[in-house]
Amino acid sequence: MHILVTGGTGFIGAALLPALQGAGHELIVLSRRTRQDAKGCRFITQLDEIESSTAIGAVINLAGASLAAKRWTPRYKREIVDSRLVTTRQLVALFERMDTPP
Repeated sequence: MHILVTGGTGFIGAALLPALQGAGHELIVLSRRTRQDAKGCRFITQLDEIESSTAIGAVINLAGASLAAKRWTPRYKREIVDSRLVTTRQLVALFERMDTPP
């Protein structure tokens, strides 16, 4: 199955990606930094890089500000929420333009 993973290079994603690859899945991984593609794993920095005809069977959304990086001040709590809402909205926009959404 082709799986889109956002935030796949973070704490949880770093353990999840090898497990998914080991199970035979093909991955598209959204990351903030440019990374070298690997066997069965394509890295992208923007969801716009995914063509509308791409077949994606599942999405795992791990993107967002770190929950452990800083003290949870009111300002940082807002950043945590906002970071997840932005990615979710971008995913919805991707699904709307795909020929066959996940």
